[in-house]
Amino acid sequence: METLPEIEYQTTFKYLTLLKPMTLVEMSNESTNILKTSLTGSNEPLRGRNGSTMDFVLAIAKHGQDHVLWSSSPQSPGRVVHGDIKASNGILHIIDKAITPPMPAEWVLQNTPDLSEFYKVSRNLNLTSESFNGKTLFAVSNSAMLQFPSEAWSSPQQALAIQSHMIAGTYYSNNLTTSQINDPNTKASLSVTKLTDNDININEAKVLVKDILTANGPMHIVDKLMFRRQEDKPSDESSKQHLVNVASTQTSAATSPHDLQYHGHVITPVMLCIALIVGFIMLA
Repeated sequence: METLPEIEYQTTFKYLTLLKPMTLVEMSNESTNILKTSLTGSNEPLRGRNGSTMDFVLAIAKHGQDHVLWSSSPQSPGRVVHGDIKASNGILHIIDKAITPPMPAEWVLQNTPDLSEFYKVSRNLNLTSESFNGKTLFAVSNSAMLQFPSEAWSSPQQALAIQSHMIAGTYYSNNLTTSQINDPNTKASLSVTKLTDNDININEAKVLVKDILTANGPMHIVDKLMFRRQEDKPSDESSKQHLVNVASTQTSAATSPHDLQYHGHVITPVMLCIALIVGFIMLA
């Protein structure tokens, strides 16, 4: 079991401290709520990672009777086991696992099984976490990416095709509305159709997993590639042979939010039952 250095514990503690006292009812409902923490926009070092502390926010939602929180792992959230504990200087909520600040976008792509093919393509095209700074990324699931072998993605034109899956700005599920969103730099344009917070389409692609927080901006997993033009598709002849093996490969690929797992830091048991301390707290 990996032990995090002391500075990691301090950073995690600050990340789980909100800027004002909030009850569970005030923090969450059936929709995902994005909360600013005491790290959001601070001068806290990013522990060698790139990105911005402006993206050090915390996601919370109500799933059935449970209130759950997450950062880079919506498939493996922490659950509030005892909430609304009043203290002299704020409100305490106890959760059943430690939640660390968001990881870089490249790290999240690399460590999310259903995004392994999208990660390979992003590496082939030399897209790093810096490429996603200040943007919302609609990453494509393996089942869609496997239409083309990762080695077929190599040209600048195809790099633009992948870049059309990201849009300048910060779009979480709670501020995505039925509309057209445009990126003035890449000229990417995405059509959003939102029926409910759990039923969102981007162009013709369905959002499978929403609100994955990264240090570079929000990420959502979609089930289709979104090409602006037919000529943007990879045309490598090897894709024809590759399609023969897609069915067998897909059998072992994660295809639903339930199947997705998150492989991040494991924190020692002393942090496993951690208080989410809400309110202004003086850190000694």
